[in-house]
Amino acid sequence: MTEEWVHLPNQWTHLQRFSHMIEQLQESFGVLPELESAESRRARAAELVKRRDALAGKLWNVMATREGGLSGTAAVRAASAADDESTQQVVGELVSLIPTRVIHERKNAWAYLDAEVQQPVIDAGPLADSEVWRDRADAANIDALDRLGNPEDYDGAEPIEDIAVPPDVAWTEADRKAALDNAVDTYGLEPGEWYSMEWPPTEASLWSAGSVSRTEWEPCSAHEDDPDSDEAETCVTCEDSVRETVVAEALWVFTVALTKNRIGFDISGTLVDDLISEEIDSSFEVREIEQDPREILIGSPGRGTRW
Repeated sequence: MTEEWVHLPNQWTHLQRFSHMIEQLQESFGVLPELESAESRRARAAELVKRRDALAGKLWNVMATREGGLSGTAAVRAASAADDESTQQVVGELVSLIPTRVIHERKNAWAYLDAEVQQPVIDAGPLADSEVWRDRADAANIDALDRLGNPEDYDGAEPIEDIAVPPDVAWTEADRKAALDNAVDTYGLEPGEWYSMEWPPTEASLWSAGSVSRTEWEPCSAHEDDPDSDEAETCVTCEDSVRETVVAEALWVFTVALTKNRIGFDISGTLVDDLISEEIDSSFEVREIEQDPREILIGSPGRGTRW
């Protein structure tokens, strides 16, 4: 019986590890036709091993020269560092063969596929409700929400922007694709990177409450001789003379938390979708949504808090 007690990392040879990496990259992204066959993948893995060994040798020479020679513990540590750094570099070169947008789009496949048959949402829609925020209000024991009506009639103490409740929006995958594309345009992509975001958006800010014009009240022909009468005051025809027109729509800006991920591999060479993940923008703008100012729901979320 051997003296082996533990499966050490180096017992999974570099050739096996690189072969495993190449196989998974090809299965997941399939964009390297020259690596379709098992034989071609083994040959590429062997090339990577040679490349890694050559890089490790150069790194070792640099460290040895810088230190005036290495021996003992220092030599072991330097050899380990050279091995790790050269492996990282070779794997990075391998991943960089895959076009950056391919990885990003494959990891967000539903958004990019469904966007081909869906259209982005246009606006909040007529009489858009806010069920998500109604539930929040109920949970916080907050008074019922009310519709704003004409912003010019609002006389509350708090700014409309602070108490306005975002509308529910029927988001589509086309909206998510547009937001993901915007993330790529804004922050760029390096080899192996892809973006993910919370979906659907649940955070929004009212940038403008919009404006509504209103015509003056005029008596109908039956009451023009006595416009101040009680009958004129309750007359439906007279009341219909007052008409409102939306001059400027209310403008909401919806945001999400945006995360940048990078693929990688574990010690056995198994593909990991998000070896590195970092939230790079907690309020990434998804898009602007218009709403009829009169349909905005308002209600205080409580002192010192916002919806």
